[in-house]
Amino acid sequence: MIYKSVAPDGVVEFSAAPPPGNRVIQRIQIRDLTPEHRRAASSLRRTEGETGTKASTTVAARERKLDEADVEVRRAHGAFLVAERALETGREPLPGERRGTVGGHSRLTQEYFDRLEKLEKAVEQAQARLNAAYRARREASD
Repeated sequence: MIYKSVAPDGVVEFSAAPPPGNRVIQRIQIRDLTPEHRRAASSLRRTEGETGTKASTTVAARERKLDEADVEVRRAHGAFLVAERALETGREPLPGERRGTVGGHSRLTQEYFDRLEKLEKAVEQAQARLNAAYRARREASD
């Protein structure tokens, strides 16, 4: 009997005995291999021995690519949050970005609108970088 379970951190595990504290999702009944299956597995192991190095190199390269993609997603997400926060706080006019009018009111200067436009573009660029990072992560996992 094989037990399929989920650890508290969300990792799916397979074991011969139900692990304590994990939620068992499924019990899998296994059968002994027939002689034909044993011979096939034996020949497969010999073949894998010849190509095992190539396969492990490919797996390592894929894992490295996934790790790099994860790092870029985290960096891009952080940059996006910083850009969003800068835009949020940048909406408040800075000293010198208001001009008084004759009626005692004030109006915002062009410098304010130019600064706000730059902050909005920074958010758009950060969003585009984050989208590209997610796309690269999906492609790396395929």
